[in-house]
Amino acid sequence: TLIFLGYLIFSASYNDRNNLIVIILLTLFMMLFFALQMQLHGLVVLFAERNVHKIFLGLHMPAATMQMLNPSYIIMFGPIIAAIFTKLGNKFTIFRLVLSFALMALCFIIFYMGCLSADENGKVDYVYLLAGIAAMSIGELCISPFVLAQCTLLAPRHLKGIMMGIVMMAIGFSNLAGYIIAKLVSVPSHKGVVNSLVSLEVYKEGFYNIAVYNVAVILLVIVVAKFIHNVIIDSDKTTSKKKSF
Repeated sequence: TLIFLGYLIFSASYNDRNNLIVIILLTLFMMLFFALQMQLHGLVVLFAERNVHKIFLGLHMPAATMQMLNPSYIIMFGPIIAAIFTKLGNKFTIFRLVLSFALMALCFIIFYMGCLSADENGKVDYVYLLAGIAAMSIGELCISPFVLAQCTLLAPRHLKGIMMGIVMMAIGFSNLAGYIIAKLVSVPSHKGVVNSLVSLEVYKEGFYNIAVYNVAVILLVIVVAKFIHNVIIDSDKTTSKKKSF
């Protein structure tokens, strides 16, 4: 795939080449984001099982039920986020990328703060789980629709389907990257039994490191921000001229 992308970029015209490079950069950022978002289905579930109080508002909340939180937040906040960024337009392109990773960092900072406030049994209040996943979900709404939209807008007409397929494949690779991240925050066990105080310390350190990782990605976004912004704005101007004709 990388060789094929290299061929496409090398053989494209100047404008198309810049557009393809921006698509690749945006896809890379989305892949890095979803590598952490995938932790909802592994790392965060185990954290909920081992170190989160499962009683909320008098209801018993098994760890698996937290899987409903992300789609529920997407439904709740989706129209609001869409309305906000439709109003803002492409002037705040880079802000969307930075905000998505800032919210992902906030998610894991909230989990980290939950670990700091754990009780003597290593248990964290369920509200930290609710707040952290809410931040992650809003971050997903900032980056995912934006990258998918720009892929269709920036890609040359004869490459739109191919580029969208590459974006989808990149999300698949996010699962592999997510597995590697989860392994770095794995908790030791003795005969299959995990000590909640031991797991709390592992998760606390892991959540902090993941938050720092997000800050590093934000700095990377800032480095290429001007290039991405200029290409998207130029593409908008070209599209507007074509429509006027």
